Amino acid sequence: MILIPIIFVALIGIAILIMSYFSLQKLTEGSLKKYAMLIWLSLVIFSIGGTIRSAQELDILTGPVFTDIEYMFYCIYYFVLLYAVYTLYEMSKQFGFSDKTSMMADALKARKGDSK
Repeated sequence: MILIPIIFVALIGIAILIMSYFSLQKLTEGSLKKYAMLIWLSLVIFSIGGTIRSAQELDILTGPVFTDIEYMFYCIYYFVLLYAVYTLYEMSKQFGFSDKTSMMADALKARKGDSK
């Protein structure tokens, strides 16, 4: 009975990975594309771990070694995601998002002070 949801989720997951890959190819080279590719890569790695979990649920892969492999993929996933977050942090410094945010906060404070 669990086979139907597993197949359904797998098909949706594959479609999302394929569609997002083609969408990423439309981006021009740069920091945003690098960040988006890291997020896409983390999704692929997470999906591989989920596939191993599903294969265990269906008794295709049995044994504790496959559980270890599954968690290895999840560890890799978190490291890639951590690097993607660091990349986003560096992008925010490169494009000055933090400066603009503080400038907007100062402008809002000044505006509230003027309205009193």
